[in-house]
Amino acid sequence: MIGFSQGAAMSAVVSILYPEYFQKIAILAGFLPSNPPLVLTSNLSELKFFIAHGTDDQMVSFHKSIELKEFLEGGGAKVKFCKEDIGHKVGKDCLKNLKIFFTS
Repeated sequence: MIGFSQGAAMSAVVSILYPEYFQKIAILAGFLPSNPPLVLTSNLSELKFFIAHGTDDQMVSFHKSIELKEFLEGGGAKVKFCKEDIGHKVGKDCLKNLKIFFTS
């Protein structure tokens, strides 16, 4: 599954609620909504997440992606993190890494 911005937030929540349906999830310039679903430590251990976020994002604070990363790792998920000095979009280096993430 892949989502950008609000779609990324929805992708995160759906994958947390129903981890048995997913293997790899990409969260692009996204965030974890307030009051995220509760997870058991082992719930997310089979999931792999790719998070990409611009450090100059004015729409969704870069710090939100750090919070999401910590939340997912706390639930046992494996997280690859990519940041670039850009705004509310995905840079070319992160896009290259995204392709590797889904094809490996």
